[in-house]
Amino acid sequence: MFTLAHEVAHLWLGESALSNPDMDQNALAATTNNQRAKQQEVEPWCNAVAAELLVPRKLFQAELRKEPLPDALRRLTSYFKVSSLVILRRMRDVRYLNRDEYTKAYKEELYRIMALHRKPGGSFYLSQPYKLSRLFSKALITSTLEGHTLYRDAMRMLGVKKASTFNELGRNLVLAP
Repeated sequence: MFTLAHEVAHLWLGESALSNPDMDQNALAATTNNQRAKQQEVEPWCNAVAAELLVPRKLFQAELRKEPLPDALRRLTSYFKVSSLVILRRMRDVRYLNRDEYTKAYKEELYRIMALHRKPGGSFYLSQPYKLSRLFSKALITSTLEGHTLYRDAMRMLGVKKASTFNELGRNLVLAP
């Protein structure tokens, strides 16, 4: 979400939100100091716009409490629907964390996130409905069980090969909130 908001800010400036893939090394070398200086101003501005769109300062400050940092990160990421790294940056922006606290917390959080991605596995039955949309998956399974959609078609659309997997996916969708 942050990246999307950042790129929208580029569009608001009338710039391309995408890098130029056709630009070769000679063109990059020819970039003037003025252009580089402008870009050094634009990037922080786009970051600030994205942060304000996703985590408005006044609302964020109103939600801050004295609590352990992990608890605050969990609560605020859930409330604002952004990553913990965005929340940490906003904490730094509003001076809830000083530079050293922010740097330490950011490194720890980045390490924690990277460790999560190293773990193999996950639950197919919990993640699969969200790949397509939970609502779509549930509607498709319901339609199949009611006889309106062929099992073959539903299984193909859901990306499952066995009826037992289809049935277990259906049970998990009904039981999950």
